[in-house]
Amino acid sequence: MLAVVIGFLGMLFFAASIPSTSLALEGFDPGFTTFTRAALAGLGAAVILLIARRPWPAKKHIRPLLTIAVMIAFAFPGFMAMSLTHVGPAHGAVVLGLIPLMSSSISVAMTGVKPPLGFWLASITAGVIVMIFALYESGTSLEWGDIYMVLGASATAYGFNLSGRLNAHMPSWEIICWSLVVILPVSLTGALLLWPGMPVASATTSLPWIWSGLIYSGLGAMLTGYMLFTMGLNMGGITRIGQLQYLQVFVTLGMAAAVNNDPLRLETLLTASIVTMLVIIAMRAKSR
Repeated sequence: MLAVVIGFLGMLFFAASIPSTSLALEGFDPGFTTFTRAALAGLGAAVILLIARRPWPAKKHIRPLLTIAVMIAFAFPGFMAMSLTHVGPAHGAVVLGLIPLMSSSISVAMTGVKPPLGFWLASITAGVIVMIFALYESGTSLEWGDIYMVLGASATAYGFNLSGRLNAHMPSWEIICWSLVVILPVSLTGALLLWPGMPVASATTSLPWIWSGLIYSGLGAMLTGYMLFTMGLNMGGITRIGQLQYLQVFVTLGMAAAVNNDPLRLETLLTASIVTMLVIIAMRAKSR
């Protein structure tokens, strides 16, 4: 039961990543938002590691930690921030619903394990439906926002897989913390260099709200969300706790409506429901 609670809380924290980033982008540009949220998360991770008195990782683990950091601290939030300058939060949430399938597909490529045909059929169908939804939203062609969001989803899926491999050598919460710490010099430098001129006043959102979105995206979504969800996965198992991720798209849609005033539309909810159903079918087919 504790594992379910921890995993659920992690999912909630992470689900707010799109709404909080969209809020931050009301006053900050995508580059500053990306570097600053990584810097905030890195500083928070450093405090946690100091309090826990964890030793510095072995030299052989530094390279994979750096790769994980690039994927989850820079690539995913960076592409997501660029995407949200083109599409709305609810639209982005539907695209990110493909993360479990992307993670599984990358796992297949890395391990060589061949899932059954049902996995691929459900995965391809889900991808086609998301593409149709994106085309319907844009009118004629895929938006750059869709391409950026797919790239971001692929990056975080790859980061998840690398974290799973490294989990044999250190606890999952340490992996995310050390990843953010080893990249901290880069994220701090980037944030300081991009600081001049920030934030830009918004006509619709107050500066305290803009700052709260930026701070939450780093300390809440990137640090706390990743830590809690991976802890839940380790405590309760991927098969059991991983299913909580199916709820994420709907939680994000609700948050986007409440925080970003992005209205819930019937076609968005229907697409999210169908994609989630296909994700569940694909994951169950793979587990069998």
